[in-house]
Amino acid sequence: MASRTKVYFWPILACLLVLMAVPASAGEKVFKIGGLAALQQGFGQSMQTGASVAVDEINAAGGVDGYKLQMIWYDDELSPSIGRTLAQRLVFNDRVDAILGCHASTVVLATADLMAQNQILDIAMGSAQKVTELNNPWIVRVRENDLLTGKVLANYMVDKEGLKKIAVIYQSDQYGMGGRDNLIAALAPKGLKLVAAEAHNSGDKDFTSQLLNVKKAGTNGVVLISGVPDLGIMVKQARQLIPDVKIFMSSVGATKPFMDVAGEAANGTFAVVPYTETNPDPKVQKFIAAFKAKHGTPPLDFFSGLSYDSVYMLAQAAKQAGGPGNHTKLRDAFREIKGYAGATGLTYNVSPNGETIHELILITYDKLKQKVVMKVSGQ
Repeated sequence: MASRTKVYFWPILACLLVLMAVPASAGEKVFKIGGLAALQQGFGQSMQTGASVAVDEINAAGGVDGYKLQMIWYDDELSPSIGRTLAQRLVFNDRVDAILGCHASTVVLATADLMAQNQILDIAMGSAQKVTELNNPWIVRVRENDLLTGKVLANYMVDKEGLKKIAVIYQSDQYGMGGRDNLIAALAPKGLKLVAAEAHNSGDKDFTSQLLNVKKAGTNGVVLISGVPDLGIMVKQARQLIPDVKIFMSSVGATKPFMDVAGEAANGTFAVVPYTETNPDPKVQKFIAAFKAKHGTPPLDFFSGLSYDSVYMLAQAAKQAGGPGNHTKLRDAFREIKGYAGATGLTYNVSPNGETIHELILITYDKLKQKVVMKVSGQ
């Protein structure tokens, strides 16, 4: 999934296109990690700032078996062609040992063959199911995939809430249509079909037709799969037209840009996320405190926690592999990670297909604050 947030700048990142760590001193052993993201947009900035906290902590503790971590970031602008060019620079010029990113699946897909040909582990942040379908042994994903989102939503709506008449309103692009199809697939084993499936175009302002069709179908639960600001506008209109229907969203519904638009209308809605700062889990709260100490503000969104956890798991794999030098051993060690309790509040277990997340956190909004309802498995 590509970033769908409005642009919001961190003071330390404004106007920067390329962010590079201070070069290692002569003779110092270095574990180089490349970073690809849209650094002038929220999700990319979240990745960079979250990873930087982990790098500082690991280096302060002596690094990985004497290797100091060094991150080299480039702004791919969400462009597959730019992303590929920058990935080549990371591989051939900077000679990185692994790559973190991008949060846009299109960039991950555009660089996948490069990772395999040059044996570079890529920790992907895009959510498209196509990334899994590549079956590329050099790609792991430290983020939920879109299929998992559909399964988690279906499991909670049907098994916990007892909802049987479920509808979906989705954005008419790869993200939205993929989300619709994943929800359909997740409902099928439960013997259910969608009672309504309504599309909208990105940038729409009026969702009256879609909402009334959902109401006419008699739905008691609706899944909204859209970007911002569209999602916030849709929720506000849903409160007027289908006030008795329970509203569920993907992780976009747990972001600040969504709340900036939805406001009070968000109260009582649900979203599935890999991280929320209101999670009382001690590891989550410890991470938030460390982030605040370094950056002076809480993490912007879930990408900060995911990137933080990615760096720590990469360091664990490097230690197990005897250092970063042997890329095959590094890859294999990462793929063997089981039961890693992350700063997101999730437990990571790397599957043979490279997926690491198999559960998500369901949150609801109460008085404009996120409240953890429960963890929901995708199994």
